[in-house]
Parts: sequence; structure tokens; C-alpha cells
Amino acid sequence: MPQDPVEKAVMRALLGVLRAAEPRALPFDAMLDQLRARLAREQVPARSDRDLEAFMLACLQAGFIVPHVISPRLACPPGARPTASAVVRAQLADGDVVTSLRHDPLKVDDEIAKRLLPLLDGTRTRGELLAAMGQNSAVPEVSSAASLDEHLLRLARLGLLIA
Repeated sequence: MPQDPVEKAVMRALLGVLRAAEPRALPFDAMLDQLRARLAREQVPARSDRDLEAFMLACLQAGFIVPHVISPRLACPPGARPTASAVVRAQLADGDVVTSLRHDPLKVDDEIAKRLLPLLDGTRTRGELLAAMGQNSAVPEVSSAASLDEHLLRLARLGLLIA
């Protein structure tokens, strides 16, 4: 972790940029632009692009930034007809560990998610999803559109929904 107060501010700003984009990946130039803008808003003393690029490279080497050749097609926020990855739906049929679009293994232990994910094939609206979830009394209810949206957003942030 950086010791210099300015380096700490740059690190906080970079983590803020990454957190705001999550779960999506940012192209390098967009990340640099957003970092510059955040540093200006937070009135952190200016750094040269070369210094910021070196800082980001150090973060990459430390594992804070994960590079992607192709940005995954993540849906965050979920669309009008939310769609879970076909791989996730297939994996869930065989167990409770799935692979996110960011290639992270995730254990699905939430009963609502276990019931909701197979329904997310892109053919159902939120109203249809609410109706389908209400048909099975063996799982906890998703009682409102707000509750459904909360669950969908959680799944999207985990990198399970595709755009």
C-alpha cells in the first residue's frame, strides 16, 4: 500500500473508478480518463499521464486490476428481459457452483437465486418473472417488483447476467 498521501489518494480514486464500473471492465484509456476526472474532482495534486500509467501498471502487477482482452458482455443494470449466461444456467442444473462472465467460480446458496437463475433465459419480463417465482411456494417469495429488481441487480453485480 502506498505511503505517500498523494499516492494513497490516487489509489482511493482508482479503486473508486473500478468500483463504479463493477462488474464491467473498462478499456485502459477510459479508466485513465475517469481516474483523471476523479482526481480533479477530489482536488488531488496533478500527476502526469506517465505517472498515472505507471501507477496503474503497478496496480496490475499487484493484482488490483485484472486485464481482459475482450470485455465480457455483462448486463448491469439488468435489461428489460434479464438473461443469465447459458453456461450459468447449465451449471446450476448440475450443482450450486457456477462460473461468472468474469471467470470467477461462485457458489449459489441463495434459494431465490437458485429458483430465479434458470428462469432468466431472456424470454420473460419482470412481471412474468414475478409470476413464475410466485408459483413455487417451496422457495422464499419474491413479493414485489422492488424485491425482484434487488435480486436481479445482485446477480448482475456478480457477473451472471449478459447484455
